[in-house]
Amino acid sequence: MPSWLPESWLLTVGWSPLYGEITRIPLMVRGLGLEPGRRTALTTVPDLTPTILELAGIEAPASVQGDSFFGVLTGERDEQRSFVVSSWPLYFAEGEITLAVDSRPRHISSYMPLTVSTRDRSLILGGPDDEPEFYDLVGVPGEQDNIWESETREGLKLARQALSFLEEQGTPQEHVRPRRMSLERFAAGNARGNSDRTERPQQWVDKEAG
Repeated sequence: MPSWLPESWLLTVGWSPLYGEITRIPLMVRGLGLEPGRRTALTTVPDLTPTILELAGIEAPASVQGDSFFGVLTGERDEQRSFVVSSWPLYFAEGEITLAVDSRPRHISSYMPLTVSTRDRSLILGGPDDEPEFYDLVGVPGEQDNIWESETREGLKLARQALSFLEEQGTPQEHVRPRRMSLERFAAGNARGNSDRTERPQQWVDKEAG
């Protein structure tokens, strides 16, 4: 192998956000006593184990993470989660090595972002230097228009809920902290920008009045 190859972009994994084409994966479940049909509830990987255990008639141990969506399968309720989190392994950060692409060791060039999805919103949150991306999936389908600057308060609320969820699942702080740093950094920047924008019209009115 040439000496330059290990550091080359050819063996580098760059910024790889998880958009809806990757994160919104249909889940097919078949079990005794379940009627055929479709459900639109959102669920996530931690919910699989308790659901399988309940389908088998086994009580889930206290150590099992997630919540069973058995009630969704039987039609007893329509919803499972208000949002779900999709991500690369959260320890993926600049300088780490991954085999995820094609089993060949590759360097990671930056923090791999995570995606928070609801029925009508999608939020992509990266590392400390990555501005969040926030999308209205109803008004502009296809994640084409980043509304983070205009809808920062809503985006912040969803992001904080997602980070709290990761902490509840036992995610180490060393992996949550960079995402929280990103969140608070850009939240503060947006707040200053909004303050500037609200002051300028008043100054203009004052000049007109004078």
